[in-house]
Amino acid sequence: MHDLAYGLLNCLGKHTLSGMITSSGQQFVDWSSVYRLFQGDRTNIDYLFSVVRKALIKNKLDEDTRSEDTRIYSHMDDTILKKRGK
Repeated sequence: MHDLAYGLLNCLGKHTLSGMITSSGQQFVDWSSVYRLFQGDRTNIDYLFSVVRKALIKNKLDEDTRSEDTRIYSHMDDTILKKRGK
């Protein structure tokens, strides 16, 4: 499950199961268990990511107890322009 979460964060383009598997470096192993995991209603995605969000907010509050800012910031460059930097 950890590999799939990592693959979801690093997946470019459409966030498909095969994209998640490939971006986590698991493209050369048997995928059948991943597809069975997401078949039907076996995984409660809302609950899964609510745990992650709560942990992030808890860590944010632990770092700076004076701040009540619990927003989670992320950054992604999804432009189609060719990158020219190093």
